[in-house]
Amino acid sequence: MIKVSKGIPFLKIKKNSKVSLYGCGSNGIMCYKQLIKSGYCRLAVWVDANYADKVREGEEIKSVSELEETKYDYVFITIIDENISRQVKRNLIDNGILEDKIVTMQDK
Repeated sequence: MIKVSKGIPFLKIKKNSKVSLYGCGSNGIMCYKQLIKSGYCRLAVWVDANYADKVREGEEIKSVSELEETKYDYVFITIIDENISRQVKRNLIDNGILEDKIVTMQDK
């Protein structure tokens, strides 16, 4: 099965909100570019579980633990694989992030 990149589900994110991106793979980069180009919302922080020494599009990728110290309106999980995205979402909820602040690629 071929996985196709998708964009940000803007209908689930309020205009001018601060968004933390989770995931710095190819779809994460595409979503970052879309977020910046659209001007619809602002980047709060970009995080990934495998963040060490990573820079994408001039942005330093931070540890997921940075979400504890960052003010944001939403955490957007940029992962296309539904099973992995669901697992990441569960981990975020288990670590105290409110479910209504989490948006995934699978949200319509």
